[in-house]
Amino acid sequence: MGTTPNRVAPLVDAVREELAFRAVPVEVWMDTKNLRPGQQWDGAIAAALEASIGFLFFISPRSLHSNWVRRELEIAPAGSGRLIIPVMLYEPLALDLPPSLAERQWLKFLGRPTKEDTEDAAAQIAEATERYLRETPMPRAPVTKTQAPLISADIGREVRSSIEPAKDQGPLNAVFVVYGHDTQALTELEEYLGSVDVMPIVLSRQDESPQSLFQKFMTIGAQSRFAIVLLCADDYGASRRQYDASGVGDRALQFRARQNVILELGFFYGHLGWENVFVV
Repeated sequence: MGTTPNRVAPLVDAVREELAFRAVPVEVWMDTKNLRPGQQWDGAIAAALEASIGFLFFISPRSLHSNWVRRELEIAPAGSGRLIIPVMLYEPLALDLPPSLAERQWLKFLGRPTKEDTEDAAAQIAEATERYLRETPMPRAPVTKTQAPLISADIGREVRSSIEPAKDQGPLNAVFVVYGHDTQALTELEEYLGSVDVMPIVLSRQDESPQSLFQKFMTIGAQSRFAIVLLCADDYGASRRQYDASGVGDRALQFRARQNVILELGFFYGHLGWENVFVV
């Protein structure tokens, strides 16, 4: 269960490939990929839960508030012998982990993982699954037939809410993040916002669409309620008059933010008002 599909989906795909490569007889089931058109959600999810041997928990502030995640954590104590692999999308110290997760060894999958990071994480998950099957000849499902319908109902509600049509404004706990070339500063800001249960909206992380970058910015930016703008030393610049002064030239150059960042800062000042824009 996760809330950062741009990180979760590639890892899930990599796990599928790694399990197939190792000839491990396990399929990875993910609601957003495995639910087929026409299927009855609750029934399909309940069947998948009953047939499963364990869970990959993608842990973020939002997933820890999920009804079904909380319910499963309540019925899956640390010593149950079930296959439960927590995958941390944020630093564990920034998350309020329940005991059933805090007592397990987790896998970190933070920030903006590279292809190599994804492949390494997938290999560790496949290895843990393979070892579990060797040590547990007759694995039992992580939920019972009684529990499965209750949990599947929670998952179904969350799936439905995740695909509701977009409203005129974004979620109350979301902020639009404007940045230039300093991806480290962006990652640190995202991790902090996640730790306080605020969802960062980063244009480059949004789903692909036929719109131009400018059109996508205007569509998503217009729905935002709050913006954080990172002014980083990404460019050099100077006044033309100062640069052309005798004996000055390149000595007039000073670090400044990217021009697209300044443009977006002005947009949000006009759209949201200065009190709803925070400049870092």
